[in-house]
Amino acid sequence: MCNSLPMVILCRIFLLSLLLWALNPVSAGAEDVKAADIAPIYIQFAPISVPLMQGGYVQGSFHIRVELAVTSEKNKEAVDRMMPRLESAYLMSLVDLSRYVIRADEPADLVSIGAALQQSTNDILGPEKARVLISEAAVRR
Repeated sequence: MCNSLPMVILCRIFLLSLLLWALNPVSAGAEDVKAADIAPIYIQFAPISVPLMQGGYVQGSFHIRVELAVTSEKNKEAVDRMMPRLESAYLMSLVDLSRYVIRADEPADLVSIGAALQQSTNDILGPEKARVLISEAAVRR
């Protein structure tokens, strides 16, 4: 059947393509299961507001809504258990940031704010347990 060199090459190409075709549904099914396993679960927090002080006077306020994205039910349960500590840590971080980073007359630096909130999350839950998402942020004068 595959006696000559061109026929050997064609047979190998055919067998390789047949093998790839046969494995394709299995790998696609595995990817679907893997994607379903890591689909994020979103946990919303109540909005947080902090006053923006400057020179001893309130110059405005900063309002933010935060969500956490977790990838497992176990991490979701940990967030639910630690919700009061997370909310308190977020409020303390935002009060600290309102002194030097968040200003009433400037746009909010969401990268710095997100990094500070992510650090608070990592300190409480552990690294890579949840990802902080800022869904809303506003500076009001």
